[in-house]
Amino acid sequence: MVTLTISMPDHHKRWIDTQIEQGSIASTSDYVSELIRQDRQRRDVFEYSLEDLQRLVAEADAGGISDETIPGILARAKAAAKIRSDVA
Repeated sequence: MVTLTISMPDHHKRWIDTQIEQGSIASTSDYVSELIRQDRQRRDVFEYSLEDLQRLVAEADAGGISDETIPGILARAKAAAKIRSDVA
């Protein structure tokens, strides 16, 4: 593991200290690591290139109307989100 020194406004540090005192987080390091993990996960899910988006639109156009239902789509999305959270 490496050591990283960062600067932040006093009010941010006080907020983190309060969270540690309340037991919401174990340490500043754990908090920063969790923020990075969440950011990486968010970027992995939502970061598409223009080519990716164009390909997805073309596939959707070519595919016609889906037989899937909204509840079915939501169930698949929830299952995928659970898998992602279990892996992370």
